[in-house]
Amino acid sequence: MSEANDRVIRSFSERLAVEQQVRALGESTSVEEQRKMAVEIARQEDLALSALLRQLDTDNAALRGGLGVLASQMDAGLIIPALRRVAADTRRSDEARLTAVMILERHLGQILDPELTRILPDPSSVARQSALQALALAQENPQILAEYALQLLAEPPETVQAVLSVINGIEDPARARLLLAIASYGNAALVAQILPMMGSIRHPLALESLQTLEHLVAAPLREAVQRQTRKLRLAGIRVHPDFNLRALLSPINAQGQSLLWFIHLPAAADRANLLAVVLHDRMGLLSAEAQSGLHLSGLPVPSAKGYVHRLRVMRSHYFMRMVELIPAVGLGLLDRAMEIMSETNLPWPSALVVDGHWLWSGNDISPHEWQDPPIEPAAGTPDDFMALLQHDAFASWVLDLAEVDDLLALQSPGHLLRQDDDLHKQVARFLVSAETAIPLSRRLRWQAMWLHASGDIANARLAMTAQKAFEQGDADHPFVNALAWRSLLAATDRRARSRR
Repeated sequence: MSEANDRVIRSFSERLAVEQQVRALGESTSVEEQRKMAVEIARQEDLALSALLRQLDTDNAALRGGLGVLASQMDAGLIIPALRRVAADTRRSDEARLTAVMILERHLGQILDPELTRILPDPSSVARQSALQALALAQENPQILAEYALQLLAEPPETVQAVLSVINGIEDPARARLLLAIASYGNAALVAQILPMMGSIRHPLALESLQTLEHLVAAPLREAVQRQTRKLRLAGIRVHPDFNLRALLSPINAQGQSLLWFIHLPAAADRANLLAVVLHDRMGLLSAEAQSGLHLSGLPVPSAKGYVHRLRVMRSHYFMRMVELIPAVGLGLLDRAMEIMSETNLPWPSALVVDGHWLWSGNDISPHEWQDPPIEPAAGTPDDFMALLQHDAFASWVLDLAEVDDLLALQSPGHLLRQDDDLHKQVARFLVSAETAIPLSRRLRWQAMWLHASGDIANARLAMTAQKAFEQGDADHPFVNALAWRSLLAATDRRARSRR
């Protein structure tokens, strides 16, 4: 093969690689991740520019945003003239020309010439086509709806208003889910504007969407959502769920996290959908991820409420316990976590927005607040509390605390750990100090409720007794001492490994 052919093939391979890197921007889960990818791509200048220009007519909202991030990392003298040429080129698709304009204005801070503005395509027709494409793609990938909504809300307010008007004029009742996604991430004024649009769609999809939105809006807006829901029901619109919903909950760990699963099984189906939510006792909701089309053989077998499943975690020897809950209790726990998260002003995980129609649309499942069961503390021996900490529910209870590491660092070289020595007692006293005892007390109360839900009443009562020990600052309590010793051993092991 000649040297010229080698150069041609090498050039083609390089272009293909950069093209794939640019398309991967549309699969990124965050702007920060896109930025890091864009920095690497932009170093390839001419190849990056060509790949960016070829992707301008994409219908992937996330990729459009990624192209803007990539453009912001490129040489302004290279990218700005190129995008202006695309915007003015009537041979390019309307989508490509308007995407070029979006990048110029929003990501590169450019003001368009009046002459160029006059020859741009009608944005309303492009907005309609973009919305229809999003609805079509969402049939296979519902995440598209959340990506579309977040991309739209990054536009100037006048653009958002214009696009909403276009969406409202689409006849497809699935527009209700697109409006739901926009409302889920919008402010109160935008939600108030969208609600009548959703209420005017006489279709079960609109009712499902409103039932989802009720859980995603701030409390003052819920009555307005419920009014639209009642209006649809009075018009004869009904939702008839054809599925069973299950809820499973793991114990809480020492860091305040627990896992909540919802399994959605459509009628007469051999596959199910899964929504996995990570709860946190202080921050509410850490994450939510959905998987669809899971084979039933890979999911816990439906069991009586209170049954504890032992699930292997990946390929490890560790088994996670999850108790089968009444679905309404699981939904109530999720509502509580979302109330806490709403105070952080963080956006909802997209899984709640796009999968809420099967999570909250069951008329026979009424979410309610978790009512803390009355659990009376019980007296126990030191051996009882040692056994409690050895319970599978407490398998992950090891405290990784800088203060414990600091105490170890003060010890003389060759110091041997001994239970009940001064170091052990110092750690125990630290565990019942206010900053540590308050969260541990809260987590033990949650653990007691989990044990109660699993039918283990005796250990639930012991957990409440241990909770009182942290509440009262009792450094001599056997559970406090056992947890201090376990955490001290773990810190010693970490210290030894860090020295290797």
